[in-house]
Amino acid sequence: TQKMIVKKGVYNDGLSLDKVLSPQTYDVLRQYCEASGIPVHSLNKLKPSMVVLTLLGLELQKLGINQTGVDNYFHHKATMEGKKIEGLESVNRQIEFVMSMGEGSEDDFIEHSIKDLKNTRQILNDLIAAWRQGDEDKLYNLYIAPMKTNYPNLYATLIAERNREWLSKIKRYLKTSQKEFILVGVGHLVGTDGIIDYLRKSGYTINKVD
Repeated sequence: TQKMIVKKGVYNDGLSLDKVLSPQTYDVLRQYCEASGIPVHSLNKLKPSMVVLTLLGLELQKLGINQTGVDNYFHHKATMEGKKIEGLESVNRQIEFVMSMGEGSEDDFIEHSIKDLKNTRQILNDLIAAWRQGDEDKLYNLYIAPMKTNYPNLYATLIAERNREWLSKIKRYLKTSQKEFILVGVGHLVGTDGIIDYLRKSGYTINKVD
């Protein structure tokens, strides 16, 4: 998986970040990196998606947040209990979606991302609070609405299209005699293109677990 991420997230065709970004955007990135103690030239071979993921990882480290999230917790629990685990999509397809972030709008993607990175603590606290409260409207306004406005193409491919593909598989699970536990990122649950809304429209009754 790491090899696949590097292969798709790194320029290997003679391009580099300083050539892809406009001088103004590259300077915005340089200033942010300097303030964070990161030499900007160390990111030159990375595509914008990989740059943002790298910088986000560093910001999360500053906040004392490690890589063990809800998904890892339940994956470990299922493994320990010998339960069957399936993915809603392949690892390769997921990496392709994530690594495509910012394609065609690299300058806007980097500049908007840096604005968000500067407010990582507040954004994260707000998202976690809304998630714990099950506040669908707040989650939508914090996460989905800005993406739909600023990156409509990214929203279509990263959220809406994948939700539709997953839905057919989820419906098949619901028709089996077994009980399946389905875990997705919270951004896939809310909004009119969210899995919850799709299921409601399909006639399913949705109940929140307290």
